[in-house]
Amino acid sequence: MESDDLLGAVHDAVYALLVTRGVEELTAIADTQALCRDLQRDLGGREHYLPALGKESRRRQIAAALRAGVPPAEIAQKQGVHPKTVAKVAAQIKQKPSDDPGLGTKEWVID
Repeated sequence: MESDDLLGAVHDAVYALLVTRGVEELTAIADTQALCRDLQRDLGGREHYLPALGKESRRRQIAAALRAGVPPAEIAQKQGVHPKTVAKVAAQIKQKPSDDPGLGTKEWVID
């Protein structure tokens, strides 16, 4: 997302929020423009990464779907992520060591 697009999205979201909260339109416009000017002044010329909200929750949902046998392409579409994201979660699941030592049931293991 281009920085202009990001700032435009922030502008529109803040303006809409202020108006829905009952702020007078002219005040909402002025406050929104002031916020955007401050952001441009403070953050202008820099690139910023904005992480997705609920990333860990999404990862758990992807892992659960993989364990349930849902096809990766279907998971990617439902979660709104790239198929590579699903593949990364699948790789993480495979790398986690198992609690099972491979010697029978857990009751057989002597600590």
